Amino acid sequence: MKRFLLTGLLAISMSAATVPAAAGAAAATERHCVAVLAPAATAATATPDVVCYSTFAAASRAGGGPNVATSTPLLGIEYTGSGYTGSTLSLYGSSGTGCSGGMTYGFSSLGGGWNDTISSAKSYSNCVGRHYDNSGFGGIYVDCWCSSMGSVDNRTSSILFW
Repeated sequence: MKRFLLTGLLAISMSAATVPAAAGAAAATERHCVAVLAPAATAATATPDVVCYSTFAAASRAGGGPNVATSTPLLGIEYTGSGYTGSTLSLYGSSGTGCSGGMTYGFSSLGGGWNDTISSAKSYSNCVGRHYDNSGFGGIYVDCWCSSMGSVDNRTSSILFW
C-alpha cells in the first residue's frame, strides 16, 4: 500500500512539474508588439515601426511607443492564435480619439513578421478592423471583432480601421 501511494504521488508530482515547463516554453516563443498607425490618407506611404516585447504587460505599458504622446488611442489587437491567443500586435492611432467622426487609420503592408499570421482580432476606440488579404488594402476582406478570421485566417496583409 505504501509503495503504491508513493508511486502515485511521484507520478503526480512529476506530471505537475512538467506542465509549467511546457507552458513556459510556449510563452517564451510568444512576442507582443506595438505599432502606431497613420491616418489612412497617409497610410499607403507610411510604414509603421513595429516594436516587440517579451510580455503583453510590457507591450501594454509601452502603448504607442516611447516617442508618442500618451493620448494615442488603441485601435485594435491582433492575435496569432484563434480565440484571442498567441502573440499579439497592438495597433494605436497616431492621434485623436479613435475612429469616431470619420477618422480612419491604416497599415498598408504588415511588416515585422506579421504578414499572413493573424488568426483573431479585437477592435477598440469606436473602430472596425478591416483585414485584407493583400497589401495596399486590396483583395478580399473581413470586418470583424473575430475569434477566428474566416477567409483571411493567416492571410491578412493589410488592415484598415474605420
